[in-house]
Amino acid sequence: RGCRNRSMEMETVIGLKEVTKHFGDRVLFDGISLEVKRGEAVGIVGESGSGKTMLVKMLCGLVSPDCGSIQVEGRQIKDGRFAETAGVMLDDMEFPAPYGTGYENLRQVAEIGGRVNSRDISRIMHLVRIEPASRTILERYTPAMKQRLKVAMVLMEDPQTVLLDGPVCGMAEDRASEIRRLLSSRIKEAGITMLLTDREQESIEGICTRLYRISDRKLLKIF
Repeated sequence: RGCRNRSMEMETVIGLKEVTKHFGDRVLFDGISLEVKRGEAVGIVGESGSGKTMLVKMLCGLVSPDCGSIQVEGRQIKDGRFAETAGVMLDDMEFPAPYGTGYENLRQVAEIGGRVNSRDISRIMHLVRIEPASRTILERYTPAMKQRLKVAMVLMEDPQTVLLDGPVCGMAEDRASEIRRLLSSRIKEAGITMLLTDREQESIEGICTRLYRISDRKLLKIF
C-alpha cells in the first residue's frame, strides 16, 4: 500500500512543457515549463496583464499555446479539448442567468453534469457565506459576492483538479480568509490538486505548497 500511495503522490496532474504564448505583438510566456503533482497547490502571481488569465485559459483549452505542450489529468490539451473532470474558475467567466438568484444559477450549472442535488448546492453556498434562499438576483450581487459564487460553482461537484483565476480578488479580508480556509480544507481533506492565480502574493501564499511569479515572460519560483 505504501508504494502505491507514493506513486500517486508523484503523479503529474498538470503539466506545461516549453510553452510559448504571444498576445498580439507581445510575448507573454517564453518557453515555460511546470509540473503540478497530485495533491499540490501551486500559485502563480503577477501584475495585471502579466498573463495569469491567459495561462489558465491555455490549461482549459480555451486558448492554444503558440508552441509547446500542455496536459491536464493525463490528457493533452489542444484544439479545444479539455479534461472535463477538472473544475475551472476564470476571472471573466459569466453565469448562465444574470437575472436569477445565486441558487438558480448554481442549479442550472449542476443540471448539466447531473451529479449535484439541491442539498449539495445549499451546502456549498453556506460554505461561501451566501444564503441559498435569498431572492437577490445575480445582477445585484457585488463583485466580491460573484467571486464567492464562482468558487461555489467550481467546488460543488467535488472535482479532483481545480484551476482558479483570482479566487479571492476584490474580497474583504474576512471573506478572503474564509475562502482560503475552504480551499485549504479541500486540499487537505479531499487531496485535490490546485493551480491558482492572484495579483498579490499575500492573497494566496498561505494555501500554496509552491508559489511562482510571472517575471520577464518566465515563471520565477518564490518558494
